[in-house]
Amino acid sequence: MNIIITATGPTKDDRIDPRFGRAAYLVCLDSATEALAAYSNQENAESAQGAGIKTAQRVVDLEATVVITGDVGPKALPLLREAGIETFAAESSLSVLEAFEQWRQEKLPLIEQAGGRRAGMGQT
Repeated sequence: MNIIITATGPTKDDRIDPRFGRAAYLVCLDSATEALAAYSNQENAESAQGAGIKTAQRVVDLEATVVITGDVGPKALPLLREAGIETFAAESSLSVLEAFEQWRQEKLPLIEQAGGRRAGMGQT
């Protein structure tokens, strides 16, 4: 299963990038093997508009089943849902590996609403 984690850099030690559409990198972890691949998201991050939708399409193209990020915008979240991709919230203080471990332990809240509202959490 491919897990996409938005990150500030391309390694497992880099921090979570809280911006989905404008994240610096999309780090892909295989949940079975923990193999890591990193993809620059610079082109989408620098888009004048539509960064969230473009990044969501890229996540779909990478055949992800889960996304871990800080938050997702109102246009990207429905696209991810339609593709059957679950989206979870992680704090930006976590590294990619720490966020992955928290997801594996079922400690990350599901993002149910765009704009900062997460399952079981108030406005951030």
